[in-house]
Amino acid sequence: MIIWIIGLSGSGKTTVGKLLFKKIKKRKTNTVFLDGDNLRVVWGNKLGHRISDRKENALRIYSLCKLLDEQKINVVCCILSIFPSIQKKARKNFRKYYQFHLSAPIDELKKRDTKKIYKKYFKNKLKNVVGLDIPFPKPYKSDLTIDSFGKNTPKEILKKIYSKIN
Repeated sequence: MIIWIIGLSGSGKTTVGKLLFKKIKKRKTNTVFLDGDNLRVVWGNKLGHRISDRKENALRIYSLCKLLDEQKINVVCCILSIFPSIQKKARKNFRKYYQFHLSAPIDELKKRDTKKIYKKYFKNKLKNVVGLDIPFPKPYKSDLTIDSFGKNTPKEILKKIYSKIN
C-alpha cells in the first residue's frame, strides 16, 4: 500500500503523515515513512527547485515507492507532488495506491511558514515557490481533498484518511 499525502508547503503533510505512519505501523510493521524534504537530503541536495529539478525529484520518489511496493512494503509518503502525470502513473502502477490532498489558502500557509518559504518569497529573496510563482495544478484523482485548517486539526484529518484506507 502506497499513501501519498500531497499539498503545498505548510499544509500539514508531514504532521498528518507522521500520525498516520504511527497508526499504520502498529498493525503493519512493514511500513516506512518518506518525506520529500528528507529525501532531497538523502540524495545529496544537488537538485534545486526549478521545474526540471522538481520533476527529477518527483520521479526519484515515484521510483523509490515503486521499489518498495514491489517488495510489499507499505509507504506513507509526504510530498508536494505537482505533476499530475506522475500521480496518474502512481495510480496505475502501484498495487494499492491512495492519494490525499491537503489544502489550505495561502494566507493560512503564510501564518504557519515554519521553513520561512513564504516570508522569503514575499521579500523577493526566494523564487520557484509552488503555489506562488510555480502553479500547483489540481491533483489527479485524489481519494480525498481535505481542508487542512479551521476545525480540521491534524487528528481530525488523520481520522478521515484512516477511515478511507480501511
